[in-house]
Amino acid sequence: MKCVKCRSEYNADQDAICPTCGATPKSFSFNAAELGPELCDRETSDATLRICSRIFLSLSIIGAIVCFIFMVYPGGGKQLVIGFLCSTGIACMGFIIWAASNVLANISCNLRELNKHLGEK
Repeated sequence: MKCVKCRSEYNADQDAICPTCGATPKSFSFNAAELGPELCDRETSDATLRICSRIFLSLSIIGAIVCFIFMVYPGGGKQLVIGFLCSTGIACMGFIIWAASNVLANISCNLRELNKHLGEK
């Protein structure tokens, strides 16, 4: 059996407590941790915005790769430079939209938390 506190192996049949740290499996309790805004807002519009931004980022990266392959495949030279610039532009726009969406979601989440704390007073 592994100790919950120090993660060392010991035989629970022979020892009632962990020989390394002295913790008992039944007396050790976990403290509840405060979740960050990224994990708390799974059911709100912030989560929808974050999910859509991640999907858009993934699709833009895939689109940039596909654009580069289709533009460079028929020939080389000037098409290589144009293909690289187009695919870099597509990927950069995906990153910019993803970052802007996350900033908007964070602002919304912070305003909601601020409103909740001001409403309590």
